[in-house]
Amino acid sequence: MWHGARKCSDDETQESASARPARRYLVTGGAGFIGSHIAAALAARGDFVRIFDNFATGKRENLAAAPGAELVEGDLRDFSAIRRACEGIDVVFHEAALPSVARSVEDPVATDDINIRGTLHTLLAAKETKVKRVVYAGSSSAYGESPTLPKQEDMAPDPISPYGVSKLAGEQYCRAFARVYGLETVVLRYFNVFGPRQDPGSPYSGVIALFCTAALAGTKAKIHGDGEQSRDFTYVENVVSGNLLAAERNVPAGSVLNCATGASVTLNDLVKALGELTGRKLAVQHGPDRAGDIRHSLADIARAKRILGYEPRVSFADGLARTPRVVSRHSSFGELARGAGRPSSGAPSSRVPAAVPRSREEPQEHPQLYSIGIDSMKGVILAGARHPAPSAHQSHQQTPVAGVRQTHDLLPARGAGEEWDFGDPDRDGGNKAGDFLQLSATAPTWG
Repeated sequence: MWHGARKCSDDETQESASARPARRYLVTGGAGFIGSHIAAALAARGDFVRIFDNFATGKRENLAAAPGAELVEGDLRDFSAIRRACEGIDVVFHEAALPSVARSVEDPVATDDINIRGTLHTLLAAKETKVKRVVYAGSSSAYGESPTLPKQEDMAPDPISPYGVSKLAGEQYCRAFARVYGLETVVLRYFNVFGPRQDPGSPYSGVIALFCTAALAGTKAKIHGDGEQSRDFTYVENVVSGNLLAAERNVPAGSVLNCATGASVTLNDLVKALGELTGRKLAVQHGPDRAGDIRHSLADIARAKRILGYEPRVSFADGLARTPRVVSRHSSFGELARGAGRPSSGAPSSRVPAAVPRSREEPQEHPQLYSIGIDSMKGVILAGARHPAPSAHQSHQQTPVAGVRQTHDLLPARGAGEEWDFGDPDRDGGNKAGDFLQLSATAPTWG
């Protein structure tokens, strides 16, 4: 069982060119939500991956998503650290930032320091170490409160939050480095990204992660305002696809491109959708509008389609059904995500299981959540079970732990063909959070 990225030494970051693969990638913020998905996609196709993170908001367990990746632990505000991480790198995916509009309103100085100075350090380090291209994680918050929809890249930016200002400043630095120093830069403006590994425990997390947590805990979801504000919710796999294309395609230096789904959903509709997914009505508590929030957000993705060949691979509905926090032993899931197993246009053909049925004989003394999320090519265990491991002779037709059945169709990464169960994370050899499962050609069987 592989336990995460290995920490690299100064010498390893400067190894000889003869030992290097064709392209080498650095993901800043690679232990975070979006960064870990980019790192995972690169590692899955056999690329060299280096992760730079200080774990202020990233999680060490997310490193398991990118087997074999190098880890350079450091802070963007330390120029020598990010410069060392850029040594020998061809493309930088700059995902590291202090996220959240609400956090930026509370602490604009920290947001400025990390998001603006940190981006400047990254670009300067990339220039000095002769990185070929930097793909920058921009934000739709740069558009501000303009009533014009959908948002097009040539609209005048007008951010209303310190976070939006900081992300726009990063964009401007990218353009300046492209014009003045000839560094290839591409800006992708993200729109409300969601999916596995988004931290539901943080008050600054995305609204979907927070609402899913409320649904499972039986608490009220807090909505600032009347709930009719809308967002272009974008599943993380779409953002990964956009980043890979931005790194590889012939793109004019300094380009700014929207990266989204191109469809909007109101928060009230999101609440209804989660109610259908979890089989329970989600209670809502309305509060005053939040400072810095915009009313509506919807992307025009025509430019990304034309320049990158980008197409959103996963719809909002399919992405919501894949988000692991809606999969819990506390729900019946009799009607979970109608059509969740049907990929949207251009999506991978492997079926995403629509439901994990609840065991009739499930022990009640373990009120823990057990979830499985499905990445584009692999499934990942997001929570381990603390139940005793079932006997190797138990039938698949039983449900030994937390409603998860053993199946020959789920193949553990450590060896194809063996039966698998969650096991006990406290027991030697048990599966732990972050372990990966490869899917066989046969669709997984659930119940």
